[in-house]
Amino acid sequence: METELRAAIGDLAGRIGVAGRDLRTGQQFLLEPDASFPTASMVKLPVLVELFRQVEAGQVRLADRHELSAASRNEGSGILKSLDAGLQPTIRDLAFLMMSVSDNTATNILIRLVGVERVNAMLAAEGISGIELRHEIDFDYLWEQPEHLAVGTPRAFADLMERIYRRAIVSPDA
Repeated sequence: METELRAAIGDLAGRIGVAGRDLRTGQQFLLEPDASFPTASMVKLPVLVELFRQVEAGQVRLADRHELSAASRNEGSGILKSLDAGLQPTIRDLAFLMMSVSDNTATNILIRLVGVERVNAMLAAEGISGIELRHEIDFDYLWEQPEHLAVGTPRAFADLMERIYRRAIVSPDA
């Protein structure tokens, strides 16, 4: 499989890591699975997991509303950056926007809500050592320091995705 992966990558510039797993057979295909990479929007997944864990613990309510301020707007992807201040989406709305259109404003609001430290503590408690959320999304840093937001390994994300699929990291209700 590594030969096929390398052939598919061809002459692409940059570093590439891949980790895939057939969940029926356990067969894996790996290419630099333990190399650390800037995560970009992939880090939104552990933020969502921690949000739902806090919801299940009664610490956060999905129906609660968060007022959008002009200062909370963030560049990059999403739609909240274009909407008027004063809008009051629910936490559920913010989670949906974070995952469906990769909304960076929604993501930063949720990172502030659940906490960088709590996301990392959840990952550590689950034995997922290859992902680290470092900061909110801040394009003043990201262009020069792509690892400012977060880092992760392909294997760690494959493990996280499998746990989500198997409903081992959050409940089926989440």
